[in-house]
Amino acid sequence: MIQRAKTLWVPAILSLVTSMIWRLVLQRKMPPGQPLLNHAGLTPMYQLFWLAGLPLFGAVVAWLSRRSGGNRWTIIIAVVFPAIVLIPFWVGIATRMSHPSASQWFGLFCGLLNWIVFPAAALLLGALPFLRTNRLRNI
Repeated sequence: MIQRAKTLWVPAILSLVTSMIWRLVLQRKMPPGQPLLNHAGLTPMYQLFWLAGLPLFGAVVAWLSRRSGGNRWTIIIAVVFPAIVLIPFWVGIATRMSHPSASQWFGLFCGLLNWIVFPAAALLLGALPFLRTNRLRNI
């Protein structure tokens, strides 16, 4: 259990906390945007700032997990943990829409992209150097 905590849970919680703190900092420091163009208090430009910072967090988490002895799948799960945590939230929203309309489905799809797909891709982008196998060990 100690090994799993070092390779998965500590890096996963670090990934979640750092990505959400970065988002909170941007929400507090940046001026509010147009109501129709913002998402969770961030305009699209600031959403890009948030996504631009995520590869750094993904690299740190992947390095920490690999340094602790994590394998490739453990590293991937630890890195994309913020996106994994939000999947049940979006499933809950999708299943509880009282009167689904095209605009609600479009908003759900945009939220899915903004909170799960794009952040997971950005976090994995930072983790890519740590997902390669070490060829010297295999020889």
